[in-house]
Amino acid sequence: MNSTEKPKNGLEKLRGIFFQIGLIVATSITFLAFEWTFPVYVADLPQPIIAVEGDFELPPVTYSSVPKKPEVKMPVLKVNPTQFNIVKTDPINPTIDPNPIVDPDPVFDPNKWTKPEVVEPEEAPLPAAGKMPFYKNCENADENARKSCTEEEMYKHFRKTLKIPELIKDMGKAEYTAHVYFEVNKKGQVKNVKVLNSGRIHPLLEAEAIKAVSTLPELIPAVNHGKEVAIYYSIPIKFIVKE
Repeated sequence: MNSTEKPKNGLEKLRGIFFQIGLIVATSITFLAFEWTFPVYVADLPQPIIAVEGDFELPPVTYSSVPKKPEVKMPVLKVNPTQFNIVKTDPINPTIDPNPIVDPDPVFDPNKWTKPEVVEPEEAPLPAAGKMPFYKNCENADENARKSCTEEEMYKHFRKTLKIPELIKDMGKAEYTAHVYFEVNKKGQVKNVKVLNSGRIHPLLEAEAIKAVSTLPELIPAVNHGKEVAIYYSIPIKFIVKE
């Protein structure tokens, strides 16, 4: 005969687990009881102070009536039909001028057109160059001889050209010196003639000195480093009045 009684050893092993479950249930019931019986207070947090300075006034709202459109009376112009000219226009293109200005010579003629001359800026003249200006009849000499020959030709020209005015002769015995500045450009032409001591000698003598230098014949231009350059001179011209 089989017995239905379970062994006590199995219950003894589960006693610890049952004790823990009972402890948890009892603790939960106790916590819920406290929560149910005591009221809950929410703490008030401090609020920031918002300050607005100044007085703010809203302007009163006004309503205006709908403005009336002013009546404008256009003046009636009296037209005299006899004062108008009737101009015939092209019906296809009315913008075409019925009386266009026609160029009498619209065809380009290269024979009538000349290329504009390009003027290069003049370089500043130099006081000296490797090869100074000289006259053609002094071409076969060396540099020093060429300078002496050119100076001699200049003074020959001055002796032939210079004349002492009668008014200066009437002033008596005297000696005058005009310091003349002039330039010989890249083409060998004498340019920019002026008297450096202007105002210190008689104007008639100044005019004579300028005329004599301005009529110098054309020279062979100066050459410096294989390039034609402009040169300036400063020479004294003496006027001697004898008794």
